[in-house]
Amino acid sequence: LFGATISGNDLAGRIAASLNTGLVMDCVDLSLNDEGLLLQTRLIHGGRIAGTFICPRSTPQIATIVPGVFNKKKAKRNKETAVDVFQPELDEKMARLRVTDRIKADPEALSLDEAEIIISGGRGLGTP
Repeated sequence: LFGATISGNDLAGRIAASLNTGLVMDCVDLSLNDEGLLLQTRLIHGGRIAGTFICPRSTPQIATIVPGVFNKKKAKRNKETAVDVFQPELDEKMARLRVTDRIKADPEALSLDEAEIIISGGRGLGTP
């Protein structure tokens, strides 16, 4: 599901084309039939008729939703939250990456366009 905005419609169309699946834009209602397929309702003929569409031979089913047609439901809050502690048993043989050496390059001596390998990290790393 995507919002029926300029970006949402563009992205939904691109994804539907790449997945070779159906897409109904500007939906005002959604429901499921007995087979679990998505029924997508949108206004047609200048908003005078509501048409319901289904894409029975393609999955996933994709739709864009007109902003403001659905009311937000309040989340059901469970006061008890289960926490599962997972302690993985890692074996060095399972490692996909092994650091064998570190070489600090002089940025004055080698420019980025001459480097064979470039490794970079953004702000998500936190600290150097």
